[in-house]
Order: sequence, then structure tokens, then C-alpha cells
Amino acid sequence: MKTMNSEFFLKELFKLKPDLVKLKGAIKADDETAISLQQQWYIPLEGVKKTKLDNPIEDLVTHQLSKVLSISNLSIDHELLITPEFKIFGGIFTYGLSLSIKDERIYLVNLETFEILFECSETASKFLELILIFIDFRAREWEGYLFSSKETNEYISKATDIAGGTQYYNFVKYLFDYV
Repeated sequence: MKTMNSEFFLKELFKLKPDLVKLKGAIKADDETAISLQQQWYIPLEGVKKTKLDNPIEDLVTHQLSKVLSISNLSIDHELLITPEFKIFGGIFTYGLSLSIKDERIYLVNLETFEILFECSETASKFLELILIFIDFRAREWEGYLFSSKETNEYISKATDIAGGTQYYNFVKYLFDYV
């Protein structure tokens, strides 16, 4: 895969958009509901920005998105919330997806206490790559594909490797099981 930056992430994300006919049939929904789910792949772009930040998540949040990007229960905001320890750029359910100011790793934190719940990935670039794997998995599920346990474990293994190794397994497993 090409080195992950915010523009490449958005292009790859758009390619993963579920097919509307398959989605509608799989969830047995009316047009309005199926379109609403598919529109989660709508990429709210600010437009071309000349300034590019080295960190692809910071660049995505501050230069590419004009509103929250939300797929399943995962969201990436269009603004950073900066605390003394973290740059919070999104969330899963009510927890914050956070870029550590100290080591640039990605963590999932409790937004009330800032306690680290999971180590998510070694770098922002790796985090975006693992999110694309998760979204590919989820999009195929929404289209009606039933994954075997073996196939699910292969996705989880691939995402764990991309995140940086076994220390990120618990987060990846949580992501695939509950989000």
C-alpha cells in the first residue's frame, strides 16, 4: 500500500463505499434507509489546502474534513480537541480517539478521566490503514457478506500487524467485535 496520507486515505475510503443495491437487499431496508447508510461514505471535504501537515490524522482533521466523518460507531472529527496529553480527533461510542502529544501513538481514552483504554496503533499513518481494513470489512458485511470465523480472524490479524503488532490486538479485536 502507498504511504498513508490524508488524501490517499479519503480516496481509498471512497472506493470502499458499499454498493447501494447490495446494501438495500442485505439489510432489507427501504431506499431512504439504505441511502442514509451509504452516505456515511460521503466525504465532507474542505477543498484543496496548500498547507499539509506531516501527521496524516492532523492533516485530515484540520485540512480535509468540513464535518464529522462517521462510519458505524467510529467518527473522525473536523476539529482537534487539545489537552495537555492528547490531541483528540474522533471517537468510538463515547470514547476519544487520541493522538498522544508525547509519543505520537494513537490511543482510545475515556473522555472524562483521560485514562487510556486501548493502545490503537504505533503511528497515525498505521491507524488510518487499519481503519481502512475495518471499513472494508464492515462495508462487505453491510452488503450481506457473511464472514466465517477464519475470515474475520484474518482481517483482525492483518489489521493488528498494520497497527504495529500484537500490543494492538485488544483494540483491533474490540473494533471488529463491537463497533
